[in-house]
Amino acid sequence: MKFPISIACAYVALVVPSGFGQSLGLPSFVKTGPMPGQYLVSYTVALPTITRMILPGHPYSGEEIHQQMQTLPDGTRVEQPGPSAWTYRDSAGRTRTERRAPRSAAANPVDLPVVAEICDHVAGYAYYLDPVNRIAHRMVLPRESTRIQSPPQRMTYPASTTTGTDRTTTSEPLGTMMLEGIEVQGRRVTTAYAVGAIGNDRPIVATTEIWTSPDLGLAVLSKTSDPRIGDSINAVINISLGEPDAALFQVPPTYKVVDEQTVPFTFTISNAPAAK
Repeated sequence: MKFPISIACAYVALVVPSGFGQSLGLPSFVKTGPMPGQYLVSYTVALPTITRMILPGHPYSGEEIHQQMQTLPDGTRVEQPGPSAWTYRDSAGRTRTERRAPRSAAANPVDLPVVAEICDHVAGYAYYLDPVNRIAHRMVLPRESTRIQSPPQRMTYPASTTTGTDRTTTSEPLGTMMLEGIEVQGRRVTTAYAVGAIGNDRPIVATTEIWTSPDLGLAVLSKTSDPRIGDSINAVINISLGEPDAALFQVPPTYKVVDEQTVPFTFTISNAPAAK
């Protein structure tokens, strides 16, 4: 099995009204129309809040998935899969991420469009492709928002324990294993909260397990178990180490390029008749 955690070129703030589910990766505001199949999706793009590491020479493609599981007091188990995202990275370190806006199963049945985000640090731009109106929203990537990463190295995760006044955190190495043909290194972090640390009348133990590919500089699998919120899995599956199609990192010739002069900016995609 494969699993990733990627850092987007820019952060797209997603506001999801009550009843429309949870967001993963690319946030957006989703509204469905009165007729089956109608939708309106608004994306707000802001500058990245952290420096994005560029890793040339290590191309790959894969599908990011998210799963949230929780067991209710009566024993009922609730599983909430998040929307998938497809990611690509070429040998130059350019990336492309394709996401579909999340929606609740209770919402008006609708096939929401897939929006692609291209981060081209070579040209110095990020693009957001509107497949309905065939518009490529282009923003300048500030020089300080990206940094070339040195060749990935194998990390060492020595066992350690940190004790505070209300919690104890333990980190332990898990060695290496193969996930879908890719070698990954693992570590487990366990946090034990003492009685009264967060108003609890019994000790609480939360664990996070992370498996990282040193060759790809990628967290392939991350699993969290916390009795307060349940269990969650973030993973990259169907990983291919081949060079992705170069066209994936270019604006399609049929698209109009619109330069966004101010950031943040918002663009809306809709198939409602009134919006056309």
